[in-house]
Amino acid sequence: MPHGYYQMLMEFTTDAMLFVIQTMLCVLLFLVVERIRPIQNIPLVNKEKIAEFSLMVVNTIFLQPFFYFVVLIAFTHTLKELIPHQIFDAQIQNFPYILQILLGALLLDLKVYIRHRFTHNFMWRTHAVHHSATDISWLTGFRLHPSELLIDVIFTVPFMHVLGFSGESIAQATLIMFAFNLFTHTNINLEYPGLLRYIIGSPNVHRWHHAKLEKQAYDKNFSVIFPFIDLAFGSFYHPKGKLPQEYGVLSEAPINHSLRGYLGYPFRKI
Repeated sequence: MPHGYYQMLMEFTTDAMLFVIQTMLCVLLFLVVERIRPIQNIPLVNKEKIAEFSLMVVNTIFLQPFFYFVVLIAFTHTLKELIPHQIFDAQIQNFPYILQILLGALLLDLKVYIRHRFTHNFMWRTHAVHHSATDISWLTGFRLHPSELLIDVIFTVPFMHVLGFSGESIAQATLIMFAFNLFTHTNINLEYPGLLRYIIGSPNVHRWHHAKLEKQAYDKNFSVIFPFIDLAFGSFYHPKGKLPQEYGVLSEAPINHSLRGYLGYPFRKI
């Protein structure tokens, strides 16, 4: 293995281990938070939660780090030569570091909005694995088919590079996005007052994205951190003081709540 690849592998392995540790800390935090004021009475362990946990382990420990490594290698040594120019590199690098992270989080959420709408329109059978959850909790945030994770990585790396962000600021912004994604799926009754609900994402807002029976909520609330992105594109939906009756998907074939069932669901014949 060439020295450059070996060094990149070592650095990436360290980053992946840190990500797993940060994931475990987030898990412990949200396990405690969900005991405070839950919306649903969800058992700590059942068939669906075991399947979600298994998918979390496969995605977080194995597939997501692997996808990032492969895409970064391909981008750094091949595609980067085709799109070397970083549009706002000079301006962004002159910003205070905290502002770089906040701006990065905003642009990542815009990227999530675009990618999320893409999966609803063109990869629904794959994304339905996420929406088939009937009990919404922090664990639902990990409930993504591996092919959707790969699409997300392919969207993220070139998008942030072309804009001109450094690797470190991208990593910090990604961590904020990751933690907020878990937070907005948390089983806790939390609704912000006044205009704040349009500025920062909350569990009550995102629950409408998972509504099963209320068709007016379909294809709404795609953003994670900043709901005003949905507001700007006409996809914000949050009836004040209300929550959906049920969660899940209405028209899809029943899903087998197992790791094998989740992985094979997009390829099943209807």
